[in-house]
Amino acid sequence: MGRGTWRRFCALACGVALLGSPTPCFAAPPAVFAQVDFAAARKLATAQDRLLVLDAMTSRCGPCKQMDETTWVDPELVGWLRAHAVAIQLDMDDHRPLVVELGIKVYPTILVFRKGIELDRVVGYRDATFVRAWLTALAAGNTRLDPLRTRLRALQDDVTSVVCVDLLRDLTDVDLVGTDLLPAARRLCLQLWNTHSRWRSQEAGAETFRKLLAATRVLLEQHPLLRDSLLAVAATLHPDQVTSPIPGHAVVDWVLLQRTLANDVAVVAWAEAIARQVSRRSASATNQSLGDGAGSSDVGTALLRSGGLVLFRTLVAAEAWGAAGHCLSAPVQGLAIHVDWRGALARMKKGQGGAVPMLPMAKDERDRARSLDERRDRAAEDVAARRYAALLAAGRGEEAAAVAEFLLQHQNRVRARVALVTAALRAGCGRAPELLPLLDEALAE
Repeated sequence: MGRGTWRRFCALACGVALLGSPTPCFAAPPAVFAQVDFAAARKLATAQDRLLVLDAMTSRCGPCKQMDETTWVDPELVGWLRAHAVAIQLDMDDHRPLVVELGIKVYPTILVFRKGIELDRVVGYRDATFVRAWLTALAAGNTRLDPLRTRLRALQDDVTSVVCVDLLRDLTDVDLVGTDLLPAARRLCLQLWNTHSRWRSQEAGAETFRKLLAATRVLLEQHPLLRDSLLAVAATLHPDQVTSPIPGHAVVDWVLLQRTLANDVAVVAWAEAIARQVSRRSASATNQSLGDGAGSSDVGTALLRSGGLVLFRTLVAAEAWGAAGHCLSAPVQGLAIHVDWRGALARMKKGQGGAVPMLPMAKDERDRARSLDERRDRAAEDVAARRYAALLAAGRGEEAAAVAEFLLQHQNRVRARVALVTAALRAGCGRAPELLPLLDEALAE
């Protein structure tokens, strides 16, 4: 990058003010929870020979708030808890040592103890019916492992993938380390991945894949050796190994599995090799005015674009900007929901029967609204700037300029230009001819 470009960028960046974000306020926990800390609750539950139920949550967790509004106010569950347990809710952002001590990784996590010893835990949103049945079984001395063993014994080879993946998901809801169910869960996981091509195109294939991917992530934490077996499966799902015509989901599924296995390097190497072929064949077709090069280029481009935003984000995270730029199809389309989010919201309200009147808001609500608007604006700038930089790196200058213009039309122009220039410099496009006018226009305002 030349000195002139750097000076212009520094001058532009220095003109952008830093805006503070107000501290949001949050509602009090549901009344069923005792207002004591973990140590006091454990002592009280032991003294009264009751279960201790800990709802480990955070104030920024959507499913946690949903449980506050539904599960933890259910009359039957509230009655059961008051009769049989000591229940507490802790914001784990304020109890970091306890997060480490209890090994909490996701929120919400609901843990149950008897006499200070953990009996079981579940993660994610749970309705009141599930929680009450689960706690009733624990109080009677039954764990969730017993019905899981029964379901495994009843499992047959011809059971549908939906049944198998639901069982695997329930298995991964439990800590299987040191139990006989861990090897069984590993076998079930591999069976589902090895039959991927059979069930993926079925009606429930997309939902089954989503559940399988989530369960695989959890299982890898409990069974690290599973990774080697799944790497072998990933090799069979490689886009180069899939019989033509390649299904639309093939590249995305392969990328997501490789990311789950922390093997992004394989994705980047493959995508960059394809991108080099696309660039080389496009240049050859342009220089020689031959159609065959363009056709080969189109095949590679279609393959990269079938990876969609999943592949794009993976490549951008790895700084493979040129390859990422070839993944984008109609790059300006789809930006409206991010960049022009105010307009999109207005159109949505209009479609529901006209403008919705603004209700009076308390000061803390106005502060939260301003903070949310600021985060949306920053996210919009980031989304557009990454597309802009990737398109520049891929030699798609005209499309990059269209993305930049769209962002400048709908966002703060000074801040938008800083985001665009920063991303372009990060992508190594400091000498791109499209960049210098952008800087000059910003400094002239």
